[in-house]
Amino acid sequence: MQTILNTIKATEGVKSINLHEATGRHYINLRGNGGSYAGEKSSKLYLTAEGKLVFECGKGTRSGAYDDQRHAVEAALEVR
Repeated sequence: MQTILNTIKATEGVKSINLHEATGRHYINLRGNGGSYAGEKSSKLYLTAEGKLVFECGKGTRSGAYDDQRHAVEAALEVR
């Protein structure tokens, strides 16, 4: 799991990764474009305890930068 987390941390656009101990999920915070898009604030990108990447789309719009960063994380895990 640590190798996967290091791969994600090294991906451009990843701001931080936080562990939620109760669920075992590692939540991935992306930089987005720094704006106030509602969809970016309510979307969730996390890694389950089993190592599966999950994206929960929030209600509202997201910037192109946010979507590009999310796709970069997905691509980094596929290459790994």
